[in-house]
Amino acid sequence: MLPRLVKTATVFRVALYFLMVAYDNTIDFNTNVVFVKHVLSMDTTFKSPPVLARAITDASVQKLLYESLTAIVIPSIC
Repeated sequence: MLPRLVKTATVFRVALYFLMVAYDNTIDFNTNVVFVKHVLSMDTTFKSPPVLARAITDASVQKLLYESLTAIVIPSIC
């Protein structure tokens, strides 16, 4: 009986975590977009051409990728 309760509690906690992440991504849009732009532009990496070739610096593509990530996370909750 105890393992079943532990599994149920774990599933509940993971679902709650994803719910909070999805809520934050939809409510606090600007902060998260800035973070995603920072990561995709790779602006704090070493300035070597092979590394920077993978950087995504186009703002419209960055926004599209952020919205795609949010669209993936939200249905995973339901």
